[in-house]
Amino acid sequence: MTELSVGQFDALVARKLAPLSVRKPSQGWGTFSADDALAIALFGALTRTGLAQHPASALVRSEYEDLLAYSNSGSSGDIWLGAYRSTAHKAGESSASATFPIISVFADIEVTVRQTQERAGDADPVEGMTIINATAVVRRMLLRATEAGIEDRRLTALAKLLRAV
Repeated sequence: MTELSVGQFDALVARKLAPLSVRKPSQGWGTFSADDALAIALFGALTRTGLAQHPASALVRSEYEDLLAYSNSGSSGDIWLGAYRSTAHKAGESSASATFPIISVFADIEVTVRQTQERAGDADPVEGMTIINATAVVRRMLLRATEAGIEDRRLTALAKLLRAV
C-alpha cells in the first residue's frame, strides 16, 4: 500500500529516517497500523517530489496530526501537505533561511503561506516549496488495499478524514 519495499523501509529504519518510530527493522508489514502506512506513503510522495529524506521524515512526523485535523477546517477539496522555504538576503547574499509546513487545499496555499509568515514574523520572500496531494496518496492506498483484498477500518477512516472518499 505504501509503494515502498521492505528492503527500502529497512534501510530507512537503519538510517533513522523512517517517518515513524520503529525499534528494529524487519518487523514485517503486518505489525504496522494504517497510520504508519499513511506516514510512509506521505514520506514517499514527498521524496519523489524532490524533498530530501530527512526533511520529509521530519515533516511527516511533525505535521501528521495537524494533517488529519485539517479536515475540520471548513474548506473543501483535496488536502495538500508540504513545506515552503523563505530566505533572508542581506548585502545581496543569502543570510538565513527557514522552512515552514503547509497544510491546505490547493486554492488556499498562497493565503496559508502568507498567514504562516505573519504568525512567524517572517517577512522574507518565499524561495520555493514542495507540496503533495495527501488526499491522492490515500486514494492510491485505498485502491491498492482493495486490489489486495485488504479491508482496514482505520484506513477507511483516514480516507474519510483526508477527503479521499
